[in-house]
Amino acid sequence: MDIDRLKNDYPAIQVVTNTKYVKDGKFITSGGISAGINMSLYIVGKLFGKETAVNTAKRMEYDL
Repeated sequence: MDIDRLKNDYPAIQVVTNTKYVKDGKFITSGGISAGINMSLYIVGKLFGKETAVNTAKRMEYDL
């Protein structure tokens, strides 16, 4: 909903759409609640393995 505003207000920053989160080097960003959950599960997967991320999502009743 704010994509056009972001592009206009911050022309030097590349606004990426159609994805839940963006990893750029050491930075990971997301926008919105469900995108933040997806990003968090991605980080859990990187730190503790994909199986842990999948099991965490199941416990949360969250569909990856």
